[in-house]
Amino acid sequence: MSSNFELQETFETFETFEDFKYRETILLKENLYKGIYGYGFETPSKTQQIGCPPCLAGHDAIIQAESGTGKSLTFSIPAIQEVVLQDRYPQVMIVCPTRDIALQHCELLESLTMYMDGFKIIKCIGKMGSSKEMVNRIKDGAHIICGTTGRIKDMIDRNAFDPFKLRMIILDEADQMLENDFKFDIMDILKFCNEQIQLCCFSATMKVETLEFTKTLFRQDPAIILLPPDTMTLEGIKQFYVSLEREEHKLEVLADLYKFLSVSQSIIFVNSIKRAMWLESMLRKHNFSMSVITGEMTQTDRNTIIDEFRTGRSRILISTDLLARGIDVKGLKLVINYDFPNNRENYIHRIGRCGRYGSKGVAINLVTGYDSENMQEVETFYSTSIEELPDDIEDLI
Repeated sequence: MSSNFELQETFETFETFEDFKYRETILLKENLYKGIYGYGFETPSKTQQIGCPPCLAGHDAIIQAESGTGKSLTFSIPAIQEVVLQDRYPQVMIVCPTRDIALQHCELLESLTMYMDGFKIIKCIGKMGSSKEMVNRIKDGAHIICGTTGRIKDMIDRNAFDPFKLRMIILDEADQMLENDFKFDIMDILKFCNEQIQLCCFSATMKVETLEFTKTLFRQDPAIILLPPDTMTLEGIKQFYVSLEREEHKLEVLADLYKFLSVSQSIIFVNSIKRAMWLESMLRKHNFSMSVITGEMTQTDRNTIIDEFRTGRSRILISTDLLARGIDVKGLKLVINYDFPNNRENYIHRIGRCGRYGSKGVAINLVTGYDSENMQEVETFYSTSIEELPDDIEDLI
């Protein structure tokens, strides 16, 4: 692989789910079709049209695609199709950087397999029962394991399953999974797998250094499907900024925005847990009703807050970058960066929470001095334009 990556469309693309083929000749399982349509998917997105074929054909793959274009379904279809239902041991493993993302994927997998009697997905994450209980659940019969590296490694150490029997490993948010300590965990897991294991990496962003590192992981030449940086800006999302001289002016501007914008739900992103808790207390003094979610909360509390937000019981959600990746809230139209993100990748992930699956969305950035430099870097790198917020903001959404 060179350092110049471009979108490759060397595989046949499928315009309908009925055209999807497994190992290039066999159509998908009938009950998988029922699950796909039962969930509400009608036609495959561009990402699914391009990304599913190499995965279904058994190829290793690196797939970078915009947030909100259906990456989860892109890898869920081949993962489910790969499973032999009669074999009651883990055959596919999906590895995620956070518990929240793993739980969301499990929900999708369970919905897609609802017509497949006996199909078992194991949530392999912390705080979902004791290690002993999880070992017993896996040994009782499991087809797909979806979880985080720490608990997955714990299950391997406890001989809950034989990783050598795995047929496919999927890395979600691969740019995170192949950086820092995560990458050593992935390398440790792969040591126990057979040489024919299929490895598929998915992410909305992928650094060149990360792509270079994948050379050490793949057992075969992967199919590379990457969007170059200048096409990474999300279509359908209007991007604006409000320039402020002082940090303390942000709160007043935020309150004013909600006076003029008529929106059912929105996410406000901040850069730290302390900042999230402070903003919540300030907005409550302004009589705003909202919820806040951070990585310090228990998994149970986080699940409750996300569920309340998804169902509309909570209209404003304050979050750290915990929710910048992977969390899908249908109909979300507004993201506000109260703090501009510290790196450009998180900008794409944050604003990608709105305008999903072709719907419209608005991202508003509150920027002061140093933020302007970061914003200019985002504009340059992604060849996009973040416009000054107009006066007639009532018509934005």
